[in-house]
Amino acid sequence: MPSSGSGKAIGQLFESMSDNSFTCTVVNRGYKGGRDAHITVHNSKGSRHHFGDINYSWQSHSESNTSNGHVKVDADEYNMFLSLNDFMSSEKKRYDAKQVADVLWLEFTNQAGIEYD
Repeated sequence: MPSSGSGKAIGQLFESMSDNSFTCTVVNRGYKGGRDAHITVHNSKGSRHHFGDINYSWQSHSESNTSNGHVKVDADEYNMFLSLNDFMSSEKKRYDAKQVADVLWLEFTNQAGIEYD
């Protein structure tokens, strides 16, 4: 992550935790005192402690048995699709991989005070 003297307003750190997990932090120095956001993502394949196929937590280095939401591979009679559950909404929507990535990215960066037009 760049030091505060580097002149960069936004810094990031990506860290692989295992073959099935990673954590990422983004720091926004554009806010007085800075704002940061964290996400940890676990692929739950073969795990006994999971909520969905991919779990995410808004914490750095969170354990695989904690989750703020999950992505699950679902299917109907004809198609496979992803569903996203953040434990706050009961709305059932179908997503593709890019849509899930966009939803998580926007929430993650928004927590650090980064907004997109």
